[in-house]
Amino acid sequence: MLSSYKKPDGSLGVDGIFCPNESTAFAMLRVLQDNGWAGKVRFVGFDSAENLVKGLKSGHIDGLVLQDPVRMGYLGVKTMVAHLKGEPVEKRVDTGVHLATRDNMDTPEMKELLQPDLSKWLKTSKHHRHRPALRDAGHLQELRRHARARRGRARGTAGEVVALVGQTAPARARS
Repeated sequence: MLSSYKKPDGSLGVDGIFCPNESTAFAMLRVLQDNGWAGKVRFVGFDSAENLVKGLKSGHIDGLVLQDPVRMGYLGVKTMVAHLKGEPVEKRVDTGVHLATRDNMDTPEMKELLQPDLSKWLKTSKHHRHRPALRDAGHLQELRRHARARRGRARGTAGEVVALVGQTAPARARS
């Protein structure tokens, strides 16, 4: 897809690239790296996989748009409880978004979103003794990649979903 934006001198003729999900962001990172364009064009991805965090740290990615899954879960349960009690609820609940950059990726808030400590959430209950405990985030990441790969095959080629934009998002994107 990017070959049509390649200039005669081999550089890339776009100002910036935004990928709206983890799989397209990773695929785009690989394309940019393989063609020598990584770090030479503004690139913002979405989500925080290990390879994307490495790309952010190395300067191959300018920013990663992140959601807060703990906040999303909390607001989802809170909204459902209010609904079940007959209280009015909003039709749409903004759970917030964060933009991680090389400048802020080492702050406690961003570290928690980029590389969360999931051990406190991944305890094996007495009802699931037949399942081994997920002892580290690496194992969970492996399970998540497997699930995403299965979903990706059902939806088609992830590389087809890439949005080219004129510039990157501002350094702080918060709700």
